[in-house]
Amino acid sequence: MGRKKTGYNAPEGLVRLPPSPFWWVNFTHNGKLIRESTKTKNLDEATKILQEVKKSLSARNPRSEAIVNRYLEKQKQSKV
Repeated sequence: MGRKKTGYNAPEGLVRLPPSPFWWVNFTHNGKLIRESTKTKNLDEATKILQEVKKSLSARNPRSEAIVNRYLEKQKQSKV
């Protein structure tokens, strides 16, 4: 993941990707990169979303699988 910047208080798995003003979920699950916008600028809300996504991935929740599948589909389309 790289080094954290000084003053960067986000938990591991949340990043800000320029030029987006939003927090992004960004981590690896089963060897696949998961990167999706939380669509929020609020760090507390983004942290809750990250926790929900990680929890549901471990529980094989359909909502988290939809997030993962949507991301993987975008990746396939961009490679075509």
